[in-house]
Amino acid sequence: MRHGTTLSPQVLSLSELLSDGYGEIRSYVEVSEGRTAAKKYVVSCESGIRLFGKVREGALTRRDRYINSLLIELANAGLPLCAPIAFGETQDGRFSSSVYPLLEHSPALSMDSISRQAMVVELGRSLRTFHELTRIDQDACLSLARQIRGDLEWLESRGALQHRTKGTALHALQLLEHIPHRNACLIHGDLHGSNVMYDGNRLILCDFDSAYYSDPLLDLAILRRQSSPAVFSAVMEGYGDISPLLDQKFVDCLDAAFLLRQEKGAFEASAATSPSEEDTHARIGKLT
Repeated sequence: MRHGTTLSPQVLSLSELLSDGYGEIRSYVEVSEGRTAAKKYVVSCESGIRLFGKVREGALTRRDRYINSLLIELANAGLPLCAPIAFGETQDGRFSSSVYPLLEHSPALSMDSISRQAMVVELGRSLRTFHELTRIDQDACLSLARQIRGDLEWLESRGALQHRTKGTALHALQLLEHIPHRNACLIHGDLHGSNVMYDGNRLILCDFDSAYYSDPLLDLAILRRQSSPAVFSAVMEGYGDISPLLDQKFVDCLDAAFLLRQEKGAFEASAATSPSEEDTHARIGKLT
């Protein structure tokens, strides 16, 4: 963790975003953790407001602009999402940055009180709404197949792919060719306790850096692996019936995808085009 008042080039890019509404940045604390492409900061502005910012090298991609704009639209419609206050890039395209409200980071996904349990159930309802509003006429099987092929190639190119995992993944690719069309939606992609925060009133989904279009079951499976049985049960109480999604062949393919991601994550530890979303915007409009 690094404190500072002399602004680095990365923090200056955040300052450019904030200068009109919040004044210049007076001090900052770098809170980047682990092997992340983004530098993360808590900044204190001239106006006295403290905010959270992320900075990456390079210009904003089309995907970045689309996801950020969509999150803002969803948050304005009332969904409990931590959407950026502002996002942009430096004039020379060297850095891209986004700024968010600074929320309390507490053990949000806990069941330590009746009121907190109710919040976790409500989070499940919000996740279901998020999935339904961002649904598109794109086959989730194709999305999952692209993910599996990409991870296979990544692991093979580094000599890190286990023989058994390769067989499982290739079998999954064969299954995906014969599973009926399933509509994809935008998924969070990294659902766990650290990406859920408490704003004093409700639980807020944060950090959509891993968001992409795939099947909603993938979000639920990630959450199941990274939360307690009690928390997952409460989320599912709010999310509702998923039996129409539970095609066993597709679930088997999800297992193969997780196995690949697990091996990829272990290797890293040791050493897609944004679609047109007229339907999404129409569904969001019904909430406002």
